[in-house]
Amino acid sequence: MNYSQNIINLSKSTDTVCEGSGLILNAISSSDTIYWYKSIFDTVPIGKSLSGNNFSFIPEKTNVYYADTISGASFNSL
Repeated sequence: MNYSQNIINLSKSTDTVCEGSGLILNAISSSDTIYWYKSIFDTVPIGKSLSGNNFSFIPEKTNVYYADTISGASFNSL
């Protein structure tokens, strides 16, 4: 999981997720909103959460997830 410089802390619920199971990502930032991406090339986030709040979803496949505080501008991963 990578993140922008504005992200202070980043965590995930587990390293391994079975097919159909959920994943929880969490980030703390100096900004209010965290945008979550499944590719550094994505300009549309898969979701968003407030800083410090969990972002829960069911992953489609093995992937690296990215967090940023600016919508459409993700450069780093989880």
